[in-house]
Amino acid sequence: MGERIREICYRDMKRYLELLQLGYSEGPAAVDTVDALLQSARLYGRFFYLWKCMSFLHLFPTIIPQILVFEKEGVVVGVRSVRRRGGHRGPFLVIHISVDPAFRRQNIARRMRSYFEQNLDPDTSHSILHKVLETNTPQMNSSEGGGYHLYARETTFFLSPDVWSQTVRVLGKKVDASVSLESIISCKPKWREIKNLKVREIPSEMKRCDPQSVFPFGRPPGISNILTNIFLTRPEWKGGIIINGELVGSAVLLYHRLQRTYELDISALPEHNDAVYVLLLQVMNHLSERAKAPVNVIVCDYQTSVVEVLKNSDFAVKEKKRLYYKKIDPRLSN
Repeated sequence: MGERIREICYRDMKRYLELLQLGYSEGPAAVDTVDALLQSARLYGRFFYLWKCMSFLHLFPTIIPQILVFEKEGVVVGVRSVRRRGGHRGPFLVIHISVDPAFRRQNIARRMRSYFEQNLDPDTSHSILHKVLETNTPQMNSSEGGGYHLYARETTFFLSPDVWSQTVRVLGKKVDASVSLESIISCKPKWREIKNLKVREIPSEMKRCDPQSVFPFGRPPGISNILTNIFLTRPEWKGGIIINGELVGSAVLLYHRLQRTYELDISALPEHNDAVYVLLLQVMNHLSERAKAPVNVIVCDYQTSVVEVLKNSDFAVKEKKRLYYKKIDPRLSN
C-alpha cells in the first residue's frame, strides 16, 4: 500500500490516541495537562462525524483541530494536529506532532509539515506557530531547519496546593517589606484595559510574529470563546494595579474544567515587581477560600517582572518551551 498523508478517519481514532499517549509519555509534561488533552481527543472520537463536519465547514477553528495522519503499509505511524489561534484569520498553531518510535528518522514529521503548508490557500499569506519543549532537541532542529524562527521562550510555573499557606505568608512579608501601599491602587480593570496593557507589555518584534498573543482576554467574545468558557474554563477572578494613575499590572484567574487546575494569566509593565507581588497575594488570598487545586502560570521571557516574582514565590518550573514562527506567502513564490 506504500505511504500516504491524509486527513484522519474514524477508524484511525484508536491509533491516534495511542500515538498521542506515547508522545506525552516521553516528555516532562504534568499529568493534569496530559489527561486533559487525551480527554479532548476522546471527545473527537465520540463525536467524530459532527467534529469532521464542523472542521470541513471551518466552524469554531480555535477549538476544532485539523488532524493529518501519516500512513505506511496500512498502519498510521504519525499524527499532526493544527488549529487556529484567535479566530478564522488568526495564525495556525501546531498542537502536537507524534511519530511512532519505530518509524523515526524517516522525515515523517517534516513530510507532514510540508504537506500541510503546500495545501494552504494559495491566494493569501499564512502564519504558523509551533511550541517545542526545550528537551525535544530533534523537534527543535526540525523546526529551525524548516524555516521557523525563534521569537520567544515560554515557561510554565506551577504551585502545589500543599504550599499555599506558606506562599501566602511569604508574599505577605515581601509586600510589607518592599511595597509602598500608599502609591498602589487596586482595581477591577475592563477587558479592553487588560488588552491595552498586554499590547504595551509585548515587544514589537513578538507582535509581528504572533499578533493574536495580545487577545486572549481583550477581544470581543465569539462563539468559539463562549464555548471555551462553557466547556473548558470558567473565569474566577480578575484584578489590576494602578500606580500614578496608570494601569501597570493585571491578573485573570480561570478554572480549567478538564485539567482541574487554576490558570493564572498575569501581565505587568517592566520594573513593576511591586504590582506583581500585590496581585499575586490577592490571587492567593482569593484561592485560599476555594477548593484546593494546582495553579499554573504561563509566562514568556520578556515578562521580566512576572518571571522574577514567580521565581521568588515558591512557584516551581513545570516545563519550558521555545516558540517558533513561520510566515508563508504563496504569492511570493509564484
